[in-house]
Amino acid sequence: MSSSVVGVNGITPLERAKAMQQENGNLPLMVHIGNNPPDLDEIAERLTAGDIITHCYKR
Repeated sequence: MSSSVVGVNGITPLERAKAMQQENGNLPLMVHIGNNPPDLDEIAERLTAGDIITHCYKR
C-alpha cells in the first residue's frame, strides 16, 4: 500500500484483497507498507489476526 502504487484508488485494493481472503479460507494476507496515502492506521484497522504488515518501520 503506497501512493505510488494505489494512486487514486486509496484503500480500495486492500478492501478487495480482504474480500478475496475471506472467499479463500481466510489465509493470511501480507500487506507491504509504502508512502502515504493510505495512512498506516487506515490500513491496520482493516487487518485481522494472522495478517502480516511488511516494512512498517521504514524511515
